[in-house]
Amino acid sequence: MNDNSDHAKLDALVGAALKGLVESGASAEAIGAFAASYRIQAAQVLGLAAAPPEEPDLLELVTEAVTKVMGDLNLTPRKVRRKSRRVFVSIGGNRTSVMITSPTMERLEKERGAKEAVDLIKQMANIAPVDVKNRSKWVEDKIFATIFAPENNGVSSTARH
Repeated sequence: MNDNSDHAKLDALVGAALKGLVESGASAEAIGAFAASYRIQAAQVLGLAAAPPEEPDLLELVTEAVTKVMGDLNLTPRKVRRKSRRVFVSIGGNRTSVMITSPTMERLEKERGAKEAVDLIKQMANIAPVDVKNRSKWVEDKIFATIFAPENNGVSSTARH
C-alpha cells in the first residue's frame, strides 16, 4: 500500500469516529479532546507515523454543507441585488413609497438619468387613482405603457407624416 492510501484510511477512520461522537450528542469539549488524541492512537494501531492533520478550510466545509442542505430543500440562495427599489413619494400630504423592480429602474435611469427617473416615478404615483390597491404595480405598468411601450411597438418619439 502506498503512503497516501494509508493516510486516507487513517482520515476515514478518525472521521468516522468523530462523526459517531457528534451523532451521539457528545459535548464539544469531549469531541475536541478525542480529536486531539485519537488520530495518534489510530495511527499507532495501524502502524503508521501520524502525520499532523491538515487544517480543514472551514469556510469551504460550511459552504458545501449549506449548499447541500439548500439543494435538498429546493431552496435557492437570495441574490445580493434587491429585486425592487424603493422610491419615497408624497401622496395627498402623506409620505409613502412605491417599489419599482430593479430592471425597470435601471432601464429608466439609463434612458432618463437618475434624478429624472425618480421625478417621473413621483409624478406617476401622484396621478394614480385613489382606490388603486397596488400603487407600485400601477406606477410600473404606467411607466411601461407611456415610456417603454412606444419603443417596443416600433413607434418613435418624433411624429412622421
